[in-house]
Amino acid sequence: MIGQLTYLLFIKRLDELHTLKERKANRTKKPIEEPIFTPEQDHLRWSRFKETAPEQMFEMLRDGVFPF
Repeated sequence: MIGQLTYLLFIKRLDELHTLKERKANRTKKPIEEPIFTPEQDHLRWSRFKETAPEQMFEMLRDGVFPF
């Protein structure tokens, strides 16, 4: 259980960092510097899957986030 919470907090922090980079890119009108998530990985971001059903979240974590 603790390990799972740690992973959730980690992926949440990565999403926060990526969001900061997005905001900077929008302000400067330049591409995101060293993005954490590629467009193909966008669905793995905490902000994208936090509202999903528990079963779907489990599958996404197991099949997408953990390998990431």
